[in-house]
Amino acid sequence: DNNLDYRIAIDIVSGPDSPEQLNPALNNVARLMNLHGLGGIQPGKIEIVLAIHGKATVAVVDNDAYLKRFNVDNPNLGLIDHLKKAGVKLTVCGQSLLGSEIDPAEVNPDVEIALSMLTTVTTYQLRGFAFLRF
Repeated sequence: DNNLDYRIAIDIVSGPDSPEQLNPALNNVARLMNLHGLGGIQPGKIEIVLAIHGKATVAVVDNDAYLKRFNVDNPNLGLIDHLKKAGVKLTVCGQSLLGSEIDPAEVNPDVEIALSMLTTVTTYQLRGFAFLRF
């Protein structure tokens, strides 16, 4: 329904089976956007906020940090760039950074460090955003 404004907060918690793989939850965000576009929803009619945490946290580190951790390039960087350019607000849980022993300086500059996934999701839900979990 192109008369609606789609406002969606997505809890991104899952990770891939191996570090060489693209994070399937982030890929689902791209699918969601593409499917809405195929359904006739114009880019200005959809607003998406991601609350990244748990197993998904490592997806948002820069390539140097990913290489140090896994000995492979971060396969998520291109997708993160595309999502950001498409207007998606990407946030990562500060608590998950601590728990994963990730230095905030290692976070991709396209990703905002939030206090927590919990505060991000509840804030956006109270602003009327629909909630999804990938």
